[in-house]
Amino acid sequence: MDDLDKSGERVVIIGVTSRPESIDQGLRRAGRFEREITIGVPSEEARVDILMKLTKGMRLRPDFPFQELVSWTPGYVGADMQTLCKEASIIAVERVIRELNQKKQLEVMEDPQDRDSDSSDEVDLANFFIEVADF
Repeated sequence: MDDLDKSGERVVIIGVTSRPESIDQGLRRAGRFEREITIGVPSEEARVDILMKLTKGMRLRPDFPFQELVSWTPGYVGADMQTLCKEASIIAVERVIRELNQKKQLEVMEDPQDRDSDSSDEVDLANFFIEVADF
């Protein structure tokens, strides 16, 4: 990097880390980089906004308690919130499949003659929501 000034070329170096304490102090000396920008962990209010944007395409109840959910996420950043939403979606689908299987087992136990019925394979999507418990 010391010889970059002599080249006459304009060079932009961008680095990102979640562990600034591990950066070599020689890189942080004056004259190495013009700016060092620190972006911290979002506030609770910012996490509510992030969560609302990330869940926009998800099937949540109209009265979903975003504030309550975010209160359980101190220290989370956008990537953590995104993973949380993805996992909640997977858990919700697994929950519905498990409920369908339980319903099917109950129907078979009640009427073993009705084993070939497809009625229990239907999911009422109007009542399907990703619940807080899925998060």
